[in-house]
Amino acid sequence: MKLHLYRIITSFALVALIFNSGQVFSQEDARETVEEATKNDARIALSFLKDNDNKSSVKVKISHKDKETKELILGANMEVSLYINEADPVNLIGKAKTNNKGIAVFPMNALFYSIADTSSTYNFVLVMPENEIYNEAEEELSIQAAKLEIEVYEKDTIRYIKAHLQSKSDTGYVPMAEVSISFGIKCTFSNLPFGGEYTTTDEDGYVVVEFPTDVVGDENGDVGIVVSYKEDEAYGVIEKTATVNWAIPLVIDNSELQQKLWSSQANAPTPLVITILIVLFGIWGTLFYLMFDLLKIRKMGKK
Repeated sequence: MKLHLYRIITSFALVALIFNSGQVFSQEDARETVEEATKNDARIALSFLKDNDNKSSVKVKISHKDKETKELILGANMEVSLYINEADPVNLIGKAKTNNKGIAVFPMNALFYSIADTSSTYNFVLVMPENEIYNEAEEELSIQAAKLEIEVYEKDTIRYIKAHLQSKSDTGYVPMAEVSISFGIKCTFSNLPFGGEYTTTDEDGYVVVEFPTDVVGDENGDVGIVVSYKEDEAYGVIEKTATVNWAIPLVIDNSELQQKLWSSQANAPTPLVITILIVLFGIWGTLFYLMFDLLKIRKMGKK
């Protein structure tokens, strides 16, 4: 009888233990589900740049929209890894952390250039591990290889910029015809475009643009020219720059600022300077006179 009662009690204890364990696991699963639900799916934008020295880089920008306010939030301080062809440690281009604007830039390494020498297309894979804000994310970018060459020259007192755009194929480079190339003059905040509607390449991939004659450069007449191709995301952004001495020299004329009310101290109007000096001497003279009289009164009081 006692043995039978012991078995019954043991059975109830096992059932209770299994039930409680199920509740614990259910609570943990529910907690993990809630945590996953509160995290965000990242918006990842990848772009490819080939600069004037034929150096390449990939820029990544991470962001997401707030689920309640719909405000765009930048993914700052996110650790990301960039690979070429596939996400394998042997194909690692580099690791980086995004800045406060959610941006990280990956300069290409020797591995990329060794592949670029023999391949006409590159496939990049960006991996961001799961963190406190985002779910695990992966984004790919495929780029078709191309090159841009520019030449600056002068003919019959007219100055020209010639650009040649080619796409790389398995058999070599082929001209890119009927595509638009951007021509601009480097300024402080942005580039000043020129060339108008005559910036489309011919059947051989060439385009020649006349340099404007009314551009003001620095004090020596130097100005920077920026030629770029960025019309097709499949090629990324290809950019070339050159500095030429073709601009109108900048002349800084301070004559209009001489002897004006708003001029600096060195160029202040003489009557204004004299007036201020008289006022200052008058104020300080009065103060010294009062102090002298006070001292005389004090001495007279002691006598």
